[in-house]
Amino acid sequence: MRFSTAHRHYFSAKDGAYSRVTEREFFDSQITLSDAEAELAVNYFGTTILVGNVGVDKEQAKKPFKLYKKNEFIYLNLVFPKLGKNELRLYISKRAGFKPPADHVWFLILDKSDVLNIGSMLETEWRRLGQDDKGDVDYQLAIEQNILVGSDLERGEIKTITLGERKTYYRDPRIARARFELAKYKCEFDSSHTTFPSTKGHPFVEAHHFIGISLQERFTTPLDTMNNVFALCPTCHKAIHYARIDYRSEVVSVLFRQRPFLATKYALTLDQALQFYNCDDLQF
Repeated sequence: MRFSTAHRHYFSAKDGAYSRVTEREFFDSQITLSDAEAELAVNYFGTTILVGNVGVDKEQAKKPFKLYKKNEFIYLNLVFPKLGKNELRLYISKRAGFKPPADHVWFLILDKSDVLNIGSMLETEWRRLGQDDKGDVDYQLAIEQNILVGSDLERGEIKTITLGERKTYYRDPRIARARFELAKYKCEFDSSHTTFPSTKGHPFVEAHHFIGISLQERFTTPLDTMNNVFALCPTCHKAIHYARIDYRSEVVSVLFRQRPFLATKYALTLDQALQFYNCDDLQF
């Protein structure tokens, strides 16, 4: 699959593609590239890709890839094995330096220097990419301490702040508090979910930006808005980031369908939303 906006942000990439390594691919030591992977490779290597078996021209078959997170290049055979066919095949090899096990996710990254990187990671690690939010605890605390003043509530601004040595985007706690009021302090995934009383006396809920605020640089439209913020019980807030994939997908899908604004304002589809949370089907 082609990288989503979230993947490009996480990897600081211009473009990328990924899929799961199958048992057969690992056993055969070869991967048939998907449409997105093939397009990326063809755009990068162009007409230098050999048409025919590796044995026809071993030197032309070899293509350089930079190993992800390593400042070194490896050479892997990449060919169109059948004349007149679009099937593009990558031969993986432990000796050459790249043979990810079955059920790992392998990926191609076109970095900002226009160099094609290759890498892999455990599927469990892939599923958690970009899901941790270091500033969330402070944000939730600020919401809890906030006293809502509706008359001067600002919406739709893009502001940056510096936390230590890290620059991040500001999340206005008043917007979250206004969303809580609108949701009547109930979980917007399932209003029957009960939580403990907060220090303000309301059922405790947490604010969740459906499109993560860390992705603001990828959008010209502000993400810190009432329509992008959901009130979730603590369990559902954790679930949307860390639950089993089928359950995580359900939470994402239910929330997405509640807000047509997400599709119209941010040109977001459900499939793209599922990619943001790494709960898409890795077979494609």
